[in-house]
Amino acid sequence: MQSSSLPNLFDYFDFVKYLRDYYEARHEIDRWFSYRYIQSKTGIDPGYLFKIFQGKKALPQKNVASFAKLLNLTKREKEYFNLLVLYSKAKSNDEIRQYFEKMLLFSEVVARKVALKEYEYYTRWYYAALRQVLSYYPFHGDYKALAR
Repeated sequence: MQSSSLPNLFDYFDFVKYLRDYYEARHEIDRWFSYRYIQSKTGIDPGYLFKIFQGKKALPQKNVASFAKLLNLTKREKEYFNLLVLYSKAKSNDEIRQYFEKMLLFSEVVARKVALKEYEYYTRWYYAALRQVLSYYPFHGDYKALAR
């Protein structure tokens, strides 16, 4: 069952956060969707399952497929979900980078046209730099002080 009120998996880099958000949204739709139901579909001990949802335990690799089925994921979503789980278990910087880069390949970039005023902002590199400076520099209208 997919619904527009369920979270989009591709918006997440943390599978635990996704599981929590999915659980809350799905439970709102279907009151019978519970930890006990998840346990019956995945075969994971309820105590261990609760610790997974708290982020205290890792999701065993052997249970990734049963979770994908429970979440009714498409083939593409299954691949991404598996990467999320592997990313959460990665120990070395190289592993972390490797999984993160693979996850980025799944990102759904949405292009939009910008208005002429918005376009002007991107035509000069220093517009963004000045805006960043203004986010931490207390500016009170003194342009000479700002220039220094």
